[in-house]
Amino acid sequence: VGIHQRKKIQESPPDILLTTPDWLHYNLYKRQWQQALRDVEIIIFDEVHTYSGILGTHLFMLLQRLRRIIGKFQIIGASATVGNPKEFFRRLTGEDIVVIYCKDNVAKRPTIDILLVSPTIDKNDNYNVSGLVRDLVSNENDHTLLVFRNSQLSSEYTFRVLSDELGKQVEIHRGGLNKTHRQNVESKLRDGEIKAVVCTSSLELGIDVGDISGVITPLVPINSLYQRIGRAGRRNRPALAILELSNDVVSEYYIRHPKEYFTDVTPITFETNNRRIIFDHLRLAKYERPFEKNEFREYDDILELIVKKERREQEEKDSSEEQTTGTKNIPVFSLRTSEG
Repeated sequence: VGIHQRKKIQESPPDILLTTPDWLHYNLYKRQWQQALRDVEIIIFDEVHTYSGILGTHLFMLLQRLRRIIGKFQIIGASATVGNPKEFFRRLTGEDIVVIYCKDNVAKRPTIDILLVSPTIDKNDNYNVSGLVRDLVSNENDHTLLVFRNSQLSSEYTFRVLSDELGKQVEIHRGGLNKTHRQNVESKLRDGEIKAVVCTSSLELGIDVGDISGVITPLVPINSLYQRIGRAGRRNRPALAILELSNDVVSEYYIRHPKEYFTDVTPITFETNNRRIIFDHLRLAKYERPFEKNEFREYDDILELIVKKERREQEEKDSSEEQTTGTKNIPVFSLRTSEG
């Protein structure tokens, strides 16, 4: 969104604003946005299962900062893959939770055939992921595939291997690539110009990639598998999901007990007492609005550390030969790490 559109939103806030927690985090200290957000009544978090680990801790603190600026608001979370929705969301929001289960309209959903592929003992066997993709996108089978990898390095390696086999029929989509490239790949996929995309979790959530008939993925928690295979499905035939197992004890267990894999839904967890993250958020909250008496009493020891740090920074600034005036050093930080 350009600067003129942002100014328009500030002056005349819409009924519905599509944004991200990161954007709220980076802009909440600005008085213009505080004013624009003052009448917010409901905040909805889609794909709430993604807010686990470090990101969940950041969101836990961001919600406290939002309440200081906005006041009370209703929070709604949506997900199909949270194994412990009530416990998780109560912990995240600090509120009493009502869980609403929505039944799928099975008639409208395609059948998905899931194939667990065990690793081959013969190292000379060429029927690996390259062979699978080559056979599935052939004219005879005519599949359009997403080939998931669990890291950027792995996705690059797989992309190079598949490019040797398929040439321009395969593309790569991952975090770290520029937005124009990723949008171009998404467009090619929707338009049927390519047959396979090697991707990371960058294509798990909410992106329109058109008519995908199959996915290939390494072993991941069942929560993530549901997100990945949910991208596949054609009306005129079953979708295909291939789960690649490895030579490890977990894979060996599921080879012997495949049904158990589909019931091992991992609870979503995060920390509420990560002092590094709490420190960073409280310091930023102080810039957003001065603390009231007895506010954040449960974090008194961390507030003392903030006072000491800012006093030390001021002393260093006062003794420095380079003096700056009229600007504030706002202590912003990323929600994606625990480092301030």
